[in-house]
Amino acid sequence: MSVVIGICGINFCSFVADGRLVVGNNDQLTVISERVRKIYKINNHVLFSGTGWFQNDEEITSPLDSFDNWEVITADMARNAVIEYIENHQHLIRSPRNYLIGYKSDDGSFGIHEIHYDSDTRNIVAVERKPQLPTSSFAISCCLPPKVSNRSQEYINKVTCCIKSSRMHDELIQKVGAVIGEISQIDESVNSNVLVESLY
Repeated sequence: MSVVIGICGINFCSFVADGRLVVGNNDQLTVISERVRKIYKINNHVLFSGTGWFQNDEEITSPLDSFDNWEVITADMARNAVIEYIENHQHLIRSPRNYLIGYKSDDGSFGIHEIHYDSDTRNIVAVERKPQLPTSSFAISCCLPPKVSNRSQEYINKVTCCIKSSRMHDELIQKVGAVIGEISQIDESVNSNVLVESLY
């Protein structure tokens, strides 16, 4: 599995992830790499990430394979491609999967598309998260591994505390990285090697 935490404000969107790649199942895991890429900056307007178990011939970015040029991909195009990919590959996806798509709109606003696939019910849920001014100047998305997935609100609250206590972007990223480090102490499919991509 993986952890990816997406945060967008009025002037940025950042994804923070762990770097561990494992194979096996929840009972028996083998670590393949401690620093695998889980976040992709598709272009200057789109971030892309995914979590879950992937088949050997799959990549996190497989839903984008139909695009010859990633420079033209918008967030809506990426969201639609992910939903279509899941619909066409349901027979192969045998465990829950999440995708996050961060974006910077043409009007300069930032947001995150969150797509969750439940392999048991074959249900796809897509949600858009954006800062809701004036009540909130931030939006948060968390993709968590199974051992802590039932604690998502707890981790959203922790990230909210990171936002409120940070004065600078770098400080925020460091504190969110510490949250991922905390999760790595609970779930062995996650490590504390933090990877970051941002849009400004």
